[in-house]
Parts: sequence; C-alpha cells; structure tokens
Amino acid sequence: MRIKARYDVARYLADLCEDAQKEDVESLLAEYLQTSGIAQKLTVEFIHTPAYSPDFNLAEYEIHLLRLEKLHHLLSNVTIAEIEKKLEDVKFLMNSE
Repeated sequence: MRIKARYDVARYLADLCEDAQKEDVESLLAEYLQTSGIAQKLTVEFIHTPAYSPDFNLAEYEIHLLRLEKLHHLLSNVTIAEIEKKLEDVKFLMNSE
C-alpha cells in the first residue's frame, strides 16, 4: 500500500472514530446488534487509545524498517550527502504518487 493511501485510510478511520464518538455509535451499535439478532454472536469493544501512540501508527513501523534496511549498517562517519544518496529511491517512491 502506498504512503498516500495509508494516510488516506488512517485519516478516514480517525474521522470515522471522531464521528462515532459524537453520535454515540456504541449505543446505536448495541441496539442494532440486538434487533438484528446477532448480539450473542458478536462482541464489539471500543477502547480508548491515546492521541499519539507510536505502537498504533503504521508510519512508525515503516520508519523503523527504513532505518534497518537503508541506514543501520552505515559507518559512523557517514556524511549527510551519503545518507541522501542512500535514500534517493525512497524519495522517488514517496514523490511518485
């Protein structure tokens, strides 16, 4: 999945959660599950997550993998220019969308 697509999905989910909180979706969902007869077959749990949580942020994992793949084995005296050269293909991929 491309970075922009990930951002779009993350933004959509964040907006959905915000709207769900405003509209008291938890109660509406519970009511719907009861009337549809599937409340006993399905458990839905809403959990609070902090505003910033790197464990739930896909970008944090991507950055970690990028560091491991591209930067981890560089020498300690590497220059910024060498790092930029190492990351050229990543910049191309990010700008190609």
